[in-house]
Amino acid sequence: MDDQILKNKLLDMVKQFRDYDYHAYLFVNSAVTYTVNKIGRNNAGSRHVTGQELIDGSLEFALAEYDAMAPHVLQYWGLLAGSDIGTIVYRLIGENILSASPEDRREDFDAPGNDLIRRLNAMLAQRPRPAINRDNITPLV
Repeated sequence: MDDQILKNKLLDMVKQFRDYDYHAYLFVNSAVTYTVNKIGRNNAGSRHVTGQELIDGSLEFALAEYDAMAPHVLQYWGLLAGSDIGTIVYRLIGENILSASPEDRREDFDAPGNDLIRRLNAMLAQRPRPAINRDNITPLV
């Protein structure tokens, strides 16, 4: 889809619904592409991903794009739960920006435990911290 057409469709959705930031729509659309590319195609050539795979891929994409700021960025845009990603995905489907298979359901994004901010913070806490060479640090006092 042409970038200008996509931008216009997303801006129209923001004006119509007013519950998510424009960048949330861009993010989810990009996260779908990231997740599909990461998972790859199955033998039939399908690029289908499940709701849970898309939520997990969105979290990975957020960390890759925004690092430690990812929880703050998603919260600012109103993306707090997997259901928020699902809402945007189904709006993008409604505008023919994304497509769904017959077995897809909006409820696939509503599983408990999909608090995006909590999950991002947990993922950040599990990452190793870089070693600091304190030999070259001058004390502030």
